[in-house]
Amino acid sequence: RGYVSPTRSRLGWENEVVSAGKSYSSVFWRPSVNKDKGLLITRAYNLAKDMILVMDTPTKVTIKILNDPCNDLAYTDGKLVFVSTSVFDKGIPEEEAVDIFCGLTIHEGCHLLYSEMGKYKQWISNHINKSSPNIEIRKHICNIIEDERVEQELGLNKPGLIVFLEKMKKSLASL
Repeated sequence: RGYVSPTRSRLGWENEVVSAGKSYSSVFWRPSVNKDKGLLITRAYNLAKDMILVMDTPTKVTIKILNDPCNDLAYTDGKLVFVSTSVFDKGIPEEEAVDIFCGLTIHEGCHLLYSEMGKYKQWISNHINKSSPNIEIRKHICNIIEDERVEQELGLNKPGLIVFLEKMKKSLASL
């Protein structure tokens, strides 16, 4: 199946959705009638905010929308979660885009729950000050490893949310 292997069983709600070929968001999302992108982003933002809330992060999380094109689809600074709206410009069905948007938000929430952001920032600071060679490559490799680690943790602790991570990775890989 995939990307995250929880040791506990999933909740089961996703099985019916998958067998019907629907997006996960279709369980609690009704497509926009007027196709207003601003309204769509507002609704997706509220859903993503709820996802972060159910993750029970150690502090209140603020989600910031990235409207301008950038290299990152999502990132966190340890206090804020930044998520790009570019997924809604890809021409994919609305519910799929919402799944991806929620997956990006949940992934960044994983870092808030399971990453030691202070130690990571200190490591970067130490290496940049020493003019360490290939610091960007090292940061990228560390981030890839940390991404997988925090997603594994989510799979162990909150298996109902990993379906959004799987959908996000699968969808982004095919775009």
